[in-house]
Amino acid sequence: MIVDQYKVCFICCTNDGMYEKECRSYLERLNVPDGMQVEIEMIHGATSMASGYNLAMRQSDAKYKVYLHQDTFLLHIDFIYEMLEIFSDEQVGMFGVVGGIDLPKNGIIYSVWNCGRIKTNDSYVSFEVAGQIMIGEDGLAVEAVDGCLIATQYDIPWREDLFCGWDFYDVSQAIEFRKAGYLVKVPMQKKCWCFHDSGYQNLRNYEEERRIFVRQYSEYLLGNNLEKQVGFQLEQWNITQKIKEQLIQLFDCGEYEDLYVFLYQNYQKLSSDTELSFLRNVMEIWYEEQAEGSKTSFFSSGESWRDVRTRYQQVKFWLYQMEFGAGDGEARLADLIKNESISTEALVKFISHNTINGKEALGQFASIYYKMGNLKVADILRQLSSTLNKEKMAFIICCNDDQYQAECVSYLNELELPEAFEIEIISVTGAKSMAAGYNQGMKQTDAKYKVYLHQDVFIWNSRFIYDVLKIFENKAVGMIGVLGGVNIPNDGVLYRAWNVGMTYASDTQDTGIKQGKNPKQDICQEVEAVDGMLMATQYDLSWREDLFDGWDFYDISQSFEFRKAGYLVVVPHQEQPWCMHDCGRTKLQNYNQGRKKLLQEYACFFQNPIYREEDFFYNYDLKRQYQNMTDKIVQSMEQGLLDEAGLLCNQYDDAVIMDSELSILKKIISVCSVERELYGGVQSWHKGETYKTVKKRYYNLKFLLWDMERCRNSRKEGFVYVMKQDLYSIPFIVLVGIHHMFHFEQLLPVLAEYAVTGKDVKGLDYLKMIAQQISLAESIPFDVMRKELAPVPFFYKTKEEVSEIEKSWEIMAGVWEIELPEYRTRINRLLKEENRGELSALLASAEFCSKFDSVTDMAYMMIANQIYEEELQGGVNHTIFDGRSSIEEVMSLIQEIKFGLWRVEFDMEEAPGVQFIEMVRTHHISGYFLKYMVYVAGMDKVGLLGRLVAIFLECNMQGMAFSMLKYANELCPGTEEILGTMAELCIQVGKKEEAVYCLAQVKQPTQITEKLRKLCEET
Repeated sequence: MIVDQYKVCFICCTNDGMYEKECRSYLERLNVPDGMQVEIEMIHGATSMASGYNLAMRQSDAKYKVYLHQDTFLLHIDFIYEMLEIFSDEQVGMFGVVGGIDLPKNGIIYSVWNCGRIKTNDSYVSFEVAGQIMIGEDGLAVEAVDGCLIATQYDIPWREDLFCGWDFYDVSQAIEFRKAGYLVKVPMQKKCWCFHDSGYQNLRNYEEERRIFVRQYSEYLLGNNLEKQVGFQLEQWNITQKIKEQLIQLFDCGEYEDLYVFLYQNYQKLSSDTELSFLRNVMEIWYEEQAEGSKTSFFSSGESWRDVRTRYQQVKFWLYQMEFGAGDGEARLADLIKNESISTEALVKFISHNTINGKEALGQFASIYYKMGNLKVADILRQLSSTLNKEKMAFIICCNDDQYQAECVSYLNELELPEAFEIEIISVTGAKSMAAGYNQGMKQTDAKYKVYLHQDVFIWNSRFIYDVLKIFENKAVGMIGVLGGVNIPNDGVLYRAWNVGMTYASDTQDTGIKQGKNPKQDICQEVEAVDGMLMATQYDLSWREDLFDGWDFYDISQSFEFRKAGYLVVVPHQEQPWCMHDCGRTKLQNYNQGRKKLLQEYACFFQNPIYREEDFFYNYDLKRQYQNMTDKIVQSMEQGLLDEAGLLCNQYDDAVIMDSELSILKKIISVCSVERELYGGVQSWHKGETYKTVKKRYYNLKFLLWDMERCRNSRKEGFVYVMKQDLYSIPFIVLVGIHHMFHFEQLLPVLAEYAVTGKDVKGLDYLKMIAQQISLAESIPFDVMRKELAPVPFFYKTKEEVSEIEKSWEIMAGVWEIELPEYRTRINRLLKEENRGELSALLASAEFCSKFDSVTDMAYMMIANQIYEEELQGGVNHTIFDGRSSIEEVMSLIQEIKFGLWRVEFDMEEAPGVQFIEMVRTHHISGYFLKYMVYVAGMDKVGLLGRLVAIFLECNMQGMAFSMLKYANELCPGTEEILGTMAELCIQVGKKEEAVYCLAQVKQPTQITEKLRKLCEET
């Protein structure tokens, strides 16, 4: 057959007259280019999707064919123009509106649609979904597309020989096109091209066809398995079908009350089924009409379910038309209202189940009632569309981890509530992007106040709600964050730009306070944007899911949207951080794509916005290598091959690219190695045990240790239980404590007494070794304990002992509430007066240190004083305290140097050395100061020192370079490269004896050392 290149054929397999008519109505309104012809082929009675499509393909001579479901409604009226533009590239054989890459090895494809966007309805709620992967102007080549809409410009037979049902025909055809050498694409859609009224997927024959698919196309399935199994239970599905038949009989018999009660109590226990969902929706309408005493009923007694279902479907279609501006749906609905053929209760329910923007739909219906003169109903609908509950706060969380979700929610349930106030917790699962998930959550609640937070953010401030409401008394404030930034950089690399606020943070390696400038007490600092870990609002503005369809920049965008609307975005004063962010390591794979969009869309918020690819680099190749390494390590451990896993772990360099999974794996495997040395066998990862199970235990222990450290009443028995049940080995507890507790040293006595109680001599020796590596206020009598091995319970206190502990807590609370502010005032005064002697004596006093060593800003001052004392002894002219007139300025300086060192260590920006040298010179940073900061902030300390030496030498700052080399020699004594460089610097300034002394320390001299020695002799 000769193909007609000026014709497009829309092909649809149909078994429902209403859907066929509705689908056709959207196709008939498309704009058609001059000279093009359009034909519509509706295939009835097809035995499978592939056979139906083959039949229509052979019947049509159209070059362009669009295969779509009967429940797919094409919204984009210029679709044909878009299609021709895409197919102007002859390499493109097929495109769809939703697709995926990295198809899983087990063939469970519906979980991997990670590209594209579409509006959809699952029979209970309408929403828009978008893939996480960024799509550029030219579209994105994918491995497969979803069958809701598939367009082609070449004819390749559909594999009806393989797939004789309604699954996998689409993925199979995409692979067949790729085998033929064609590209399969998903185009960039500024707005969704399609609405898919999909209902719930019927997976009855999915497993059978999945096996066929995997056998046929295994070489094309290279992604990770996303699910262990399909999750479809045939027996449960068959039971649901029988129950559904009985429920429909109840409906036809008019037993509405029994039907409603049964659905209300049992619906969640049944398998997902589209018609059953419609039945529930209809019965919700019946219940609301009965409860409100409505004169109008959606259906009358005696009507059959078939007739009511048809009416429900028709009203739903009209509602879609009204929302999408297609057809005469709005006029039809207006006629129903005028003729009193539909109740207000039914309309509200239809809107809640079948519109994406329910508030807008309510407003439209309010206008219809207003024009009819029914002002009462118009007012009710207007209130529904606009009124929010001022005595309610909704916490909206996008979740993909049940363990973190439960931990996050447990803190929310412990928050103190004002009288008559309520909270609502909305967990959004399966969101395609953060913005999409937050929009979905925002539409689900009537709460005036909303808090959008990550699942790994735990609100430790029990009076959080009181604090937020106090700030929102200022109606000009639209949004609150706990971390934010001013003077944000023009390159759009903003995750390092948070210079206002604070939070507790844990990143798998360390736990501490992430801090910028803390606003003064009772003051909120206006910022340009806030970090998305927590964002509280008192007004609703749509999140820009049209722009940011991933997990980056949604927070910056929303901050800018609030400022565009005239609201303030602020960060409050926090006496102590309000939140703990168990953030792990940030994933930045798609950061550059979002950064480009941000700079283009919000150029006016930057002084001089410049997008350059090189401003942010992400090593994709290394990330892929690490993913492969992770899989191999997990496989080795699940097989009990500890040595093999350990060798693989040694290849991971945390300083090059920070990977949460590998970081945790490396720690767990190090624990297993210690356990084998101590006890002769591995206790924390048994052979055959999955990584998911082990990691869950790791997280549980981390959460329990935080509970113990914070004396959290609701969970105080948790750690006692862990110790009693012997759920974790001592090395495991030590490792998690070191990396995630703020004061790990407080745990050591507990563990030591636990080891004695358990007669664990080897564990006690291990703890002694750990204790020698950290600073303890009081030493633990390990040797005595080892001899006695007598049980010395720590947690099981007498009432008298508990009373004494509580008294000490009350005394400490008084110290913090009364004495701490006085000390702060005194320290600030001494800084302003430049009274260094009295200041240093105060900060070094035993009384001060014992009282305030756990107070953040005081701990910073103690650190600063240690640096100051070393500078004083070294004869430094300009110390850390010079030029600083407040505690905040000292803290800010330490933070600035720390961040500067990180930029140098990780090459985070162009020419980091130039900026660091400017910082050192501006603040007159001494070698003692820098040595201390390398000690506390450097990940790879020796490597960082090497970078600093090179930078200082390049800038002719030999003294600073020599100081860094001295410290490097302390860390790696006797290293020829370090000592040789020190000797060269000594020779340059004529200090021959010092050079000879340096060379004498080299442990393994080579020709390099000999040449330098001869040079010393010559000079």
